[in-house]
Amino acid sequence: FFNQKVVTFGPDKSQSHSRQNSRLRILYTKILGVLQNIPKDAAYRKYTEQIVNQRLNLVQTETDVQKLQDKLNSGQIEEVILQGIILIDWKIPGMKLS
Repeated sequence: FFNQKVVTFGPDKSQSHSRQNSRLRILYTKILGVLQNIPKDAAYRKYTEQIVNQRLNLVQTETDVQKLQDKLNSGQIEEVILQGIILIDWKIPGMKLS
C-alpha cells in the first residue's frame, strides 16, 4: 500500500481521486488507531485527533477533488497522503507506540 507510487491526476480524475480518497481514509483511520496508544490527556493526542477527525470528515463528505484540496489547505492530495504517511512514521522520541 505505502510503497505504491502516488498517482497524479491525469485525464481520468475520478479514478485517481477515488483511489487517493480511499488512501486518505485508510491513513487517517490508521493515525487515529496509533493515537490510541498515547495517553488520553496528552496534548499531542488531543490536538492531533481533532485535526485528523476533521480531515477524515472532509474526505468522507467532499467528492470534488479541487474543493477537498482547498478545504484541507495542505497542498495537492498527493502531498496530503505523504503528510499522513510521515505522521504515522513519526513518534515522540523515547515513546513506544506499539
